[in-house]
Amino acid sequence: MKKSYSIIKLYLTKEEKKLIKKAAAMEDLTVHDFILNAAVEKAKKIKMIPKGHYCYSRKGMRVTACPHWKEIKGKSLTEDGYCAFLGLGDGELHPTAKNGNGKPYKVYLLFDRVKQCDINIGKR
Repeated sequence: MKKSYSIIKLYLTKEEKKLIKKAAAMEDLTVHDFILNAAVEKAKKIKMIPKGHYCYSRKGMRVTACPHWKEIKGKSLTEDGYCAFLGLGDGELHPTAKNGNGKPYKVYLLFDRVKQCDINIGKR
């Protein structure tokens, strides 16, 4: 398990890292393993997100959609995008991202498959 931990610790939040250290210090392996397994699952989901600025990747004529992107039926064409990884749809407030004024902003452009997660941006 140590090898997989070194790979996935890149994807842990500060809180998750603190909890793992605290659990290891207390020798509470149940908490440690629970957080580590959650981090492994999170890393697997992150690995599936395509590279670039969009919720899909393109190789030649083949287009592969991000498995987290969904279309919400019954919404207007500019509000029907949903990201299962973030748990957000078009028009909803992003819980962690802030605009230039330090205020949360609403998620838009998911309907057009423009990434809002900022994962693997700039890589192709």
